[in-house]
Amino acid sequence: MVQNDSAINPVEFGAIAEKSFVGYYNDYREQLLFIASAILGDKNSAEDIVQELFFDLYNSDLRLDGISNVGAYLHRAVSNRSKNFIRNKQLYQSHIAKSAHLKRRIYIPEDGASELAGFVKKCLVQMPPKYSTVFILKRLYQLSLTEIAEKVKRPYDTVDKQLRKATKILKEKLESGTKAAG
Repeated sequence: MVQNDSAINPVEFGAIAEKSFVGYYNDYREQLLFIASAILGDKNSAEDIVQELFFDLYNSDLRLDGISNVGAYLHRAVSNRSKNFIRNKQLYQSHIAKSAHLKRRIYIPEDGASELAGFVKKCLVQMPPKYSTVFILKRLYQLSLTEIAEKVKRPYDTVDKQLRKATKILKEKLESGTKAAG
């Protein structure tokens, strides 16, 4: 049998592709770090951006060998990722700032968490059992609504409504600040 030397062994092909990928990483890493650092002003975040880019490229089906100008492609990718990082960070900080201005109207007892837990427990005892049971199974035992429905032998939609009602009752009692539980 004649052996064809031009045939590529898939295992060898993977090794060749990995070697060329490592080559791209080594060739462009410093340039990409410079670009990301210039945009972000933070070397640690720049390092993260560059590493994530190469990680995503390595795990994707995209072949860098098929791109006509790899340098331009990588520069644009790092630039876009850096700008997205800034935009997402600003959006996150905006949400934090907005939520900080919200006034909480929930009653929290002065003695802290133990008194709050006692208050919640008293509220649950006063609640109709169908609501408190569902609430406890969901919040304390962390069961899914499907699991709760099976345990209490009620339809899923009923359990969902009862959980919402229990949460609403508890929230109203906490907001009112009155210790109706005694």
